[in-house]
Amino acid sequence: MKKIILIILSIFLITGCSSNYKELNDLLIVTALEIDKVDDNYKVIIQVVNPKNQNDTSSANQTDFITYESTGITIQDALRNIISKSTQKIYGVHSQILVISESLAKEDLSSIYDFFFRDISVRKEFYVIIDTTDDNEKLLQILTPLINLSSQSIYETLITNNKYMGVATLVKFSEIMDIYLDDNKELLLPTIHIEGNNYIGTDEENLETSDTDANLVLGNLAIFKDEKLLGYLTKEESISANIINNNVQNILFNHKCDNDNYISEEINIKSSDIKIDTDNKKVIINIKGNGYISEYNCNRDLTNVEVIKEINNDLNKYVKEYITSSIYSINSKYNTDIYGIRDVLYKKYYKYYKQVNDNYYEEFFDDLTYEVNVNLNLSKKGNIIGGAYEKQKN
Repeated sequence: MKKIILIILSIFLITGCSSNYKELNDLLIVTALEIDKVDDNYKVIIQVVNPKNQNDTSSANQTDFITYESTGITIQDALRNIISKSTQKIYGVHSQILVISESLAKEDLSSIYDFFFRDISVRKEFYVIIDTTDDNEKLLQILTPLINLSSQSIYETLITNNKYMGVATLVKFSEIMDIYLDDNKELLLPTIHIEGNNYIGTDEENLETSDTDANLVLGNLAIFKDEKLLGYLTKEESISANIINNNVQNILFNHKCDNDNYISEEINIKSSDIKIDTDNKKVIINIKGNGYISEYNCNRDLTNVEVIKEINNDLNKYVKEYITSSIYSINSKYNTDIYGIRDVLYKKYYKYYKQVNDNYYEEFFDDLTYEVNVNLNLSKKGNIIGGAYEKQKN
């Protein structure tokens, strides 16, 4: 809520006391926008800050946001029609989230691009996400615990997931503009859906229990080709794609260490670099990082240097297989270059790029093999030295 207060204050600081000064109550301060297409019309839903009157006790139980919905033959027309439901002017400069419905993403994103490209009054620094909920009109109405504005909740969850889980990726609209204008790149976007009862989730009852009836949950990455949604990656494929594209830092890997016991390793990815052997049509991906053992339930002695080396080698082998398998799986299902290989060709192997660019997928991408080299160094063992092995020993 503090960020929203700062946004409101910034409006007054920017506008000053000139003749163009507008009272807060004259503006619908948009925090999130969702766009869908129903038949031949665009449907827009906006979430705006509820300007409660602090001196009015009757507004104490009101929610911190209000949603407005409207339709039109264009996105601009739909937004303008919201005025018929509210006397305030829409103010979208500080919007944090743009939500795009699954059905519209499957059709084409070009109409959305065109609208935001032309609207010079809106900053392009908001995050973009795909809504995979069947009843998507409820998503921005869900009341979320801990954070009063669901748009702020989505914003914070995206950042946290990307930082610690590696499944989501952070994509601002300004970056999408760059991808759209660059024929060498394809798009990946995070997804979100409502888990639970859509209708109860919009009621105050959703916040009155420790276990809410409806939650906004991030899903796996949506994969695109030529601005059209093809489908969704698995969790493993999403993490692998983010690692290759340098879109993630911290990852938790869990894998077997002996029998049915598991080890957890917290890994910080430092870099991922792509090189191309054009003669053999091979892509070499080099991944570097370091980390530590965060949980150890295995029957090997961590005080033994050789055991640590074995665990480190096992980790690198596991991650190599994890990423290699994901690459071939993604390519077989979707046949789209989400790794930026075409862009690497353009920047580092331009002569070869000119030879294959006109039929890039048929002449080059479809025939590629991949070599994944993983160099992850476990620099810490954690606080407990021996783990399960030490306990058994005693």
